[in-house]
Amino acid sequence: MTKINLTAVIIFSILASIASADFQAVRNAGFEEEGAAGSADAKYWISDSGDSGQRQQSQAYHGSWGIEVYGDATWGNVSQWVDMRDEMGDLVDMGGETVTAVVMAKYTDPNFTKEGILKIEFWGDNQKISDASNWFLTNSDPADTWKKGELTAEIPEGTQKLKVQLMNGTDGEGSVFFDTCYAYLSSAPSVYEYTNYSENHSFEIEDKNGSTDAMSWFDDEGIKGERQSSISRTGDWGMKVYDSGNWVNVTKWIDFRDDNGDLIDAGGTPLHIEGYAKYIDSGYSKTGILKAEFWGSGSKIGQADNWFLSNSDPIDTWKLGKIDTIAPPGTNKIKLQIMNGTSGNGSVYFDDVRVLVPEPLSMDFDENYLIDSEDLEEIAANWLADNYSGPEKTDQVLDDFEIYGESDPNIIDTWSPVANILGQSSLELITDSSQAYEGSQTLRWSYYPLGDGYGEYTGIMYELPSIVDISKYDEMRLRVKRHSGNSLEDSLYLRFMEPGVVRTELNDEHDMARASIQAVDGSTKFPEDEWDEWVIDLKEDLWFNSAHNANGYYSLPDMTQLGAIVIAVYNNPNDGEYMETGLIDVDNIELLDYSPTCSEDLAVDLNNDCVVNLIDYSILAEKWLLGE
Repeated sequence: MTKINLTAVIIFSILASIASADFQAVRNAGFEEEGAAGSADAKYWISDSGDSGQRQQSQAYHGSWGIEVYGDATWGNVSQWVDMRDEMGDLVDMGGETVTAVVMAKYTDPNFTKEGILKIEFWGDNQKISDASNWFLTNSDPADTWKKGELTAEIPEGTQKLKVQLMNGTDGEGSVFFDTCYAYLSSAPSVYEYTNYSENHSFEIEDKNGSTDAMSWFDDEGIKGERQSSISRTGDWGMKVYDSGNWVNVTKWIDFRDDNGDLIDAGGTPLHIEGYAKYIDSGYSKTGILKAEFWGSGSKIGQADNWFLSNSDPIDTWKLGKIDTIAPPGTNKIKLQIMNGTSGNGSVYFDDVRVLVPEPLSMDFDENYLIDSEDLEEIAANWLADNYSGPEKTDQVLDDFEIYGESDPNIIDTWSPVANILGQSSLELITDSSQAYEGSQTLRWSYYPLGDGYGEYTGIMYELPSIVDISKYDEMRLRVKRHSGNSLEDSLYLRFMEPGVVRTELNDEHDMARASIQAVDGSTKFPEDEWDEWVIDLKEDLWFNSAHNANGYYSLPDMTQLGAIVIAVYNNPNDGEYMETGLIDVDNIELLDYSPTCSEDLAVDLNNDCVVNLIDYSILAEKWLLGE
């Protein structure tokens, strides 16, 4: 079947098909995307009190942009609505789950007397249920210093929407700058194996003619349809199709186009078309109709319809109408209509009207859109087939230090020393190619005790330019060179950290896992003056303690949101010895994936390990009768 997409913008859904337990729900979290109003406008973010927020290129914690929430005499805020919808577009109840929001904020005016606030409102059935907030930034915090605000709350029952707000509160003076706002949801309901191709399918978006006009929808004979805020099945709006004594309809066109924007023949595409309708007048005697006309080359090819609502149905009760059909050959457009038919009396109200195309199912080998016994027979026909031909290594370089210019401050923006009260670190970019592992540059890290010589812990942090799903990799490799004369510390170790960790507040709160080299294996001292490859087997070498467990990390599959790494040294002061001094060069940090290489690609090898066995059978069993 030809790959298709539509000119219609597919409705945003936070419930993308992902397998991780936690997922990030805020769009444009770093304000890097501009909105329709220009560079000062942040896409997806709005303000309840006029133009109180503006993107700022000069004030960013990460990336190129942050947002300023103005410091006028009133409360200002920028907000983003997050709808809880499945891929069918239906609002779902996320009550009982957990949401954690994180944002960075600061002020720059020394006369600042307002407050930086992170707030989440919980909404359901068009009403606010409750809210949670964290007033975390005040003028008692250092000026021009980014501070992290964090908020964790249980989502109350009935919640279908979140309103994430970044606020400049109280009636003092001074703007608040925000950046890097994330909201993580603990889980998601299962999604359907469909893609929704109907923009504005629930009439939530108004058109240029005002609140009663639905974007992308029109009628053939004047204004015969009107958005209604008082009657809706989901969301805030439905559509009323008037009673005029004659047949009337409201229509939208859907184009089938390829990635280049060209119309294509979608003939043979299975379609599931559905919509809900009801009447509220006891004298109703008309008919609610769902109709799809198929067009190609400017002409109507065929149609399918369902006359599904009549006065024999219960009054004021939403009824589902469905059409399951195949697009005829030559179809490149659908004219989707909701109709108030026959010559009786009474308006019809519609909501959630959409065209759905079943996604190809990865285990539907006979392409009948159903996981069934015929697909099981395909596995049986290839039982114990083994075409493994060896591993294939792919890598992602986290940093090789080649992008930084000499004395470039960007390396300090990306890499930074972290320490406790008894240890310190400093950094230097070495631009002598003879000193580098590969290329022309490397990073030199100095660690040393503070003050009277008592040292315990210090390290360097690398904030990744983008979040990395480390769970899909097998190894991490770092090249390190320990200089002669280094002290031998108890351990040289690496900490894996969540996004949003603050350099000056480094603690266990954002730890995901750790890996280490102990003193018996050389730690910070051996081998001396030569490059050594530190290989971390991510499946075997990571260790997780109670703090990691409390953060939700028990094993590698949980680590889907890596935001930073810390390379550190530690010496336990309880044995009477303290951290001393040393130099360690660091180069070529990379993640490696050793996926198996198969001599033949078999569709029935569902876990891609080059062998057809019980593992593949169990994967298919989990999807049994999907699509029925």
